[in-house]
Amino acid sequence: MELFRTTQMKSLGSSKARNDEGTEPLVEETLQVHYISETDHDRICHGCLPKVLPLKPKFLLLFPLSFVLWACDISERPLTDPAEMVERAVVLYNEQSFAQAEPLFEKALHLFEQQPNPPLRLKALTYLSSIGLEQKEFRISMERAETAAVLSKTLGDFRGQAELAILRGDILFALREYNRAAESYQEGMTLAASFADERSSAEAERKLAASMNANGQSNEALDHARNAVTMFQKIQEKNKIGEALSTLGEAYRLEKRYPEALNSLKQASGSIDRSTDPLLMSRVYLDLGVTQLALGNPNGALTNFRDAANTARRAKAGKALEVLSLYRIGSVYYQSARIGDAKKYYTDAMEVARAVGDLIAENYLYVMIVDCNLRLMTPDQRLRTAEKLEQSYQQIARRFADCGHRTGEAYMDVELGKLWEQRGDLQRASEYFRKAVDLDLSIIGEYCDAQLHRPYQQALGIDGGHAEWYYLLAGTEVKLQHSSKALLALESSRIKHVFQNMENIDLAFRHPRWKKPMVEARGRINRGEILEVELSAALARASHAEEEDRIRRLRSELNGLKVEIEKVSKTIVSDYPNYGALVSETSADITGIQNFIPRGSLLLEYLPLPDRLIIFAIGRSRFEIRTAQIGRDSLLASMAAYRSLLQEPTVYAGESGSLALPAMEKFAALSPQLYDWFFRPVDDLLDRNLVIVMNEEFGMFPFHTLERQDRNGNVKYLIELAGVDYVSTLSSLKYKTVSTSHIRDVVAFGNPTGKNWSIDYELRDIRSFFKGATVYIGLETSWDNVRSAVGDVLQLSTEFSDGAGSSPLGEIKLSNGLTVEESSSVPFEKLAELESIPVIVLSNQYGQGVGLSGDHATLLRVNGTSDVFLNAWFADRKASKFFSEYFFTSLANGLAPGDAYRQALLNMIRMREVAHPRSWGQFFHFGVG
Repeated sequence: MELFRTTQMKSLGSSKARNDEGTEPLVEETLQVHYISETDHDRICHGCLPKVLPLKPKFLLLFPLSFVLWACDISERPLTDPAEMVERAVVLYNEQSFAQAEPLFEKALHLFEQQPNPPLRLKALTYLSSIGLEQKEFRISMERAETAAVLSKTLGDFRGQAELAILRGDILFALREYNRAAESYQEGMTLAASFADERSSAEAERKLAASMNANGQSNEALDHARNAVTMFQKIQEKNKIGEALSTLGEAYRLEKRYPEALNSLKQASGSIDRSTDPLLMSRVYLDLGVTQLALGNPNGALTNFRDAANTARRAKAGKALEVLSLYRIGSVYYQSARIGDAKKYYTDAMEVARAVGDLIAENYLYVMIVDCNLRLMTPDQRLRTAEKLEQSYQQIARRFADCGHRTGEAYMDVELGKLWEQRGDLQRASEYFRKAVDLDLSIIGEYCDAQLHRPYQQALGIDGGHAEWYYLLAGTEVKLQHSSKALLALESSRIKHVFQNMENIDLAFRHPRWKKPMVEARGRINRGEILEVELSAALARASHAEEEDRIRRLRSELNGLKVEIEKVSKTIVSDYPNYGALVSETSADITGIQNFIPRGSLLLEYLPLPDRLIIFAIGRSRFEIRTAQIGRDSLLASMAAYRSLLQEPTVYAGESGSLALPAMEKFAALSPQLYDWFFRPVDDLLDRNLVIVMNEEFGMFPFHTLERQDRNGNVKYLIELAGVDYVSTLSSLKYKTVSTSHIRDVVAFGNPTGKNWSIDYELRDIRSFFKGATVYIGLETSWDNVRSAVGDVLQLSTEFSDGAGSSPLGEIKLSNGLTVEESSSVPFEKLAELESIPVIVLSNQYGQGVGLSGDHATLLRVNGTSDVFLNAWFADRKASKFFSEYFFTSLANGLAPGDAYRQALLNMIRMREVAHPRSWGQFFHFGVG
């Protein structure tokens, strides 16, 4: 049996799919095949410019012949007036004839240099920007939008500024820079509201919600989507109401509020005029199907996916959504173990993808078909076709490489590595895993339509981060006894994570020598990202042979840019390693890292593999690898259960009396069990202090709360056995930071809203230990005061909202300096504008339970701070009060910050009121020593 063979395209209604027993399918397919040969224009436009449907031929017959002849004369005579050129180009744009409209707009712009007409020039620039977006020429699209924005401000055209802000958001959304897109949509919404343009304001708000959905901020997206629904209902635009309801439904679905999602999507379906916007209707049917699957209703899902396919097929430009609909039908059958039916629909989808030239979708569907062929084989057949399977994987990898989609290529290399690992050839497996990792590290930007291609990546488990690829490489290197290479692979994964988190935030660089070079380097990286997206978008089209000259120019410019980036990155990092992860995610330098581990400290890094846990134990003079017999899935499940029970009142408060015993006993058993996996294998190596490198998958897990139980049943927390510090990367040990041998000057800010008066007492108590401490409360907790803070210790006790606003690191609640009732928020990264302060304490005291993590600490340490203390969740006010009291008492007594932190936790453990790990386990120390 051939693994890579496909079948001919068949009508969905030509035969009824039956399962192995010959019974009827989950639903009967009744799709009618009417394939359309028009050129592909299936991407649903995010643009703010209106589209005008072309007149139907039978309508033209009603016009007098003289009118038709006049119209023909107008369309054929050469144009010399730039105003007429713009008018003609707009008509062509609305007919989606972008290739014809673009040169007319460009010629008009040239003529406007001799015949100035600023309003028409603005109009031409705006349309050209939108054309660039449609043609996936993102760089020129953004340049034209920015030029138009400057002109609109000069003209005082607020409406134009709002439209351009929304258009910039659309460009950034297409580039998958969702935070920056949200900023532009917010700007457009504000501008539109200022001159009461309800439609533009509603559209900006809907798109803001959509960008938040795409960025994992669905909870915050809910309010914006609801607002958009209300606003569109007010102006009574049916299709826009449906689109806003669809965005609201997606937010509910992402929040796993499936009944509410289904209700919103059904309302959306009822609001849409199918005759004027069939593609929107097809999208809603797709979302309904996905929601039905989440509700455990595959029959309902199949009905919706079938309707989506029918609707898209009837639309003039609906082929891409038809591909996705057919794939969704196949995936339902796949999940129902009806592999033959799944293969049929995957094949049908692949043929349509090929017809419209979507090489990315086509290649992912090839992967699905190969998987179906494997599942249809007996074990003996699979063994006999192992060589053919390898050839198929290699062929698909080459196809992904040809279309510039390195994520797909890397995924196939991972699959090839797994094949060789199964055969016992670890060296070949390592080569393929390393190739996959190198490909992943080489990606600055890559074209991938979130709506059309992300579902395939989600099904294959490659959506989002690719940490597993690095783990596979590291695990193979461990088996080959290449421990340093294994550690380097893990560090590369950490560095890439930091780079991606910091890539799109507006950072201030305080190092005087490298401030300007860093801004220039980050600018080059941003340009390189756009170039890579453009290049991969061009290669992903089957017709890209027509663009070879453009592709060559893009490659040449990109290669030159990468050489510049690498050169300046090496120069900066060699002098100031703090900026390494911000300019070059491909380099992870751990050379001589042991020299940076303090004496008396043991550094631990973990590698969770499917069958075991690898523990790297590193000191200044030793490097050992230990193992624990626990698989990755079981380990992560136990960690999740521990975290959940840690926040369970029946456990930490003993509520419900005897009913609480099972939960308390489970928690009591989990803690030493987790200790045995993570630390028992290195018990003999434990020293005065532990430094734990945070694994991305582990999140903010409180290792310091785990309990060691000895043979006599005596139990001690890890923090009682040794100091416990955390770092985000190995490379951060090399950071140049400011420190002080003796704490003198303390500056504290808190309670900007005036609603949490107990914070006032807590911060003023610092003066009991440091007489000269400066404390700002309420209105004084303004950004201007924070920005000017200078001292040895800075404490911020306020609300940190993760996911709020457009910053990946969320926002800090501060006073606006005017009234307590009207506080303000600033992006967390604004703290990088502060002079480097040795010790920073972040206290999230508003019961949010989220908002502070290793990513927040990393930014501050990049800025030169030596020690960052933060709480990863909120327990209660008593815990915060006691931690602050004990921490500052120990600092005043001369203890180093890390030792003061540990002493504070030890004191809390001895106090009955806050002795439970939930109370004191929330506090983490990022730094060393």
